Parts: sequence; structure tokens; C-alpha cells
Amino acid sequence: MAGPIEWPTAGEGGLTGKTILLTNATSGNGPAIAGAMSAAGATVLTQVPQVPDGPVPLLNSQQKLIQTTVDSQESARALWEGIEHEVIDVVVLNSACMPRASVTDTDSEWDAAWQEVWSSNVVGPSALMKAAVAHFLGNGGGVFITVSDCSPNISQIESDLFAYGASIAAIESVTKTIARNYAAANILAHIVAPDHKTTTTTPDQVGRLTAFLAAGTARHLSGATFDMNSGTFIK
Repeated sequence: MAGPIEWPTAGEGGLTGKTILLTNATSGNGPAIAGAMSAAGATVLTQVPQVPDGPVPLLNSQQKLIQTTVDSQESARALWEGIEHEVIDVVVLNSACMPRASVTDTDSEWDAAWQEVWSSNVVGPSALMKAAVAHFLGNGGGVFITVSDCSPNISQIESDLFAYGASIAAIESVTKTIARNYAAANILAHIVAPDHKTTTTTPDQVGRLTAFLAAGTARHLSGATFDMNSGTFIK
């Protein structure tokens, strides 16, 4: 019987010398991504909305903690201004919120969910990507990796997640637009889309695949979406 799938990695030391900005580093796949990047030799700037009480387990000598948010244009630009003295090689967007509101909820509940999800999942990250594109253009290129969600693409979105599904489609479109228009400038953009409804795709696998893409050696994969769903959805 075949063993578990081993996703490719950047390899030990494969990201040595690279600096990576990872958003929302303490939730979801964030710790695994930070760990895989660090193991491959990168310096990881880990953005978190607030510093947890007590020790931060994901931090090591190659990770730096940045306490801020990326849920508005202003906060995203402030984050970038705080690190623009660094030469950023890779931006990994792991930020996503999932407020629920169905058509049977009140208008105020519906509007609040859309406002929150659009600000956190689209407006803020897009502003950060805009700043990063300008930075990459001045530094010979770079890599974007958007950690998305396979569920909206396989008709698994629930009836109270209209806004979330729309936001996933929007940020994926931003990522693909960058890939299409800036390849000649050595700017690559990828989408990693795990299926969060299955247990077969682990954060460790997401981290390994993300580290592999961060190396920037797979130029022909720019613009591609990596659906990590164990074969439940095939395009």
C-alpha cells in the first residue's frame, strides 16, 4: 500500500539568504509555513494581529514577529512601510477571515459580514501586494504565494458564506493578474488552495509546497493554482 504523499520542498538551505513576509502567521497553516521556510534557511517576517500571551512557539532565530493587522489599506501600507528597509524576496498571504451571514439574517448582519471579509481578505492584502509589486520591480523580481481555499471551487461553500466565497475568488484574481502582467519582470505569483474540509491535507504539506514555490525556481508554474484536495476535485 502506498505511503502518504510527500510534497516537494525547497530543500535544506534552499531559501538561504531570502527574506519572506508571512501574514497571519499564528493561525491556520501559518505556523507550518513559517517552520518550512525557516527550515529551508529563510528569514521569515511573521505578521500577527496580536502577540499571544506567553512564549510564541513558532519563533526562532530566523523568524521575526511583527504585531499589526492587514485588514485595511491603511494597515497594509503601514506594515509595508515598517519593513521597506528590508529586501523582501517573497510575500505569503495567509490572511483570511470567515464571518457568516445568510440571506435570512438581517441587513445589518449581512452588511457587517461583507465589510469584514472584504476588508480582511481582499482590500488589505491587495494593498500589500501593490506595495510589494513596486518593491519587486526595484529589486529584480520576487514571489507571491496566496494561500487560498479549494472549497469555493468545488461547490462546498455553505449558504452563509457568500462573502467568504466571493473574497476567495477576488484575491485569487488579483494573484493571477500579477502573474500574467509581471512575469517579464521576474515576478512570480502562485495560489495554494487546500481543501479545509478534508483531513488528508495537513498544514505540514501546505508548508512544504509553499517553501518549494518560494524558491522561485519553478517559473513555468507562475499563475497556477495548486488544489490540495486529495483528488476530490479535478479540473
